[in-house]
Amino acid sequence: MAPLKLDSVESLPSPLRAQMLERRAVFEASRWLDDVLKDPKVQMIELELEAYLRTRQVVGYHCTREPEPGYFKRHGLRALSLQEHQAWFLATHGHHFTSEEREKIETAWDHYFVGQQVKARQGTLWFCLTAETVCDGTDALFKYNGGEAVHKPLRDEPEIFVKLTSIGRPVVVEASVAGRDIGPHQRLALPALTAFHRTIRSDANGQPSEGRIVGSITPGAVLAVRSPIQFGLSDV
Repeated sequence: MAPLKLDSVESLPSPLRAQMLERRAVFEASRWLDDVLKDPKVQMIELELEAYLRTRQVVGYHCTREPEPGYFKRHGLRALSLQEHQAWFLATHGHHFTSEEREKIETAWDHYFVGQQVKARQGTLWFCLTAETVCDGTDALFKYNGGEAVHKPLRDEPEIFVKLTSIGRPVVVEASVAGRDIGPHQRLALPALTAFHRTIRSDANGQPSEGRIVGSITPGAVLAVRSPIQFGLSDV
């Protein structure tokens, strides 16, 4: 079966959609999903929908810069290992930097990535779970090569930052992700409920939806590699 897009009503099983239609008045009463979820029946629908989505493959959007055309289709997306990723970055792109700049980069990495800064990232991959979220606070991921594991500690080095913008091209990697693998803190049902809510009233409030997995994405699970322009971003 094709992976489900969480921001589409097509991700809703027909029986649950029928139950939601029975609560149409509740969805009509407020543009805020938090208000809608105060209804006990809608709460039950959310729980059932969440359980269902955890059994399915869903579409995730990874925002990054592609080192060269076709890279992610060939290699997939690897879970972050800070040391391996940083070593790969310098081995692949280190020729863009002077020896002094390379020393600054490595020193900044060593000072910044300690303790929680490592624990929060190591072994994980982050995804936007709706197309709308791709446009929300992702500018730096598109602009600077290497992701946060490279650029985060280098904000005070403008010459290095400029070079990071010249490596690769901004892309959105669309991938098939197992719902069960997405961190339990992320409620997968909310984007789908929002999609339904918007069929009832166009001003229904959306909210950024993202999640992380522990592990990598194989090349076969990469569905597409798209330009951010296709998601409405024009200044990346």
